[in-house]
Amino acid sequence: MSTLATKAIFYAFMLAGLALLWCLNPWLKSFGTVVYVVLTFLYMFLFAILAHQVFNRLTPSETQSRDQGAG
Repeated sequence: MSTLATKAIFYAFMLAGLALLWCLNPWLKSFGTVVYVVLTFLYMFLFAILAHQVFNRLTPSETQSRDQGAG
């Protein structure tokens, strides 16, 4: 998969995370500022993990490419 496609998927995940935070904004702010900031970072971390998992599935690892080249 091309780097342009992986960048597009990464930005799609980032936009999805921002959209989720924007939708949950009034609900999160009802807990207070400190809890809001912590929950915001947790949601951003979750979407970063999801994006990382997608990248791992789309781009073959170095060991896979080495194994295919050796055979």
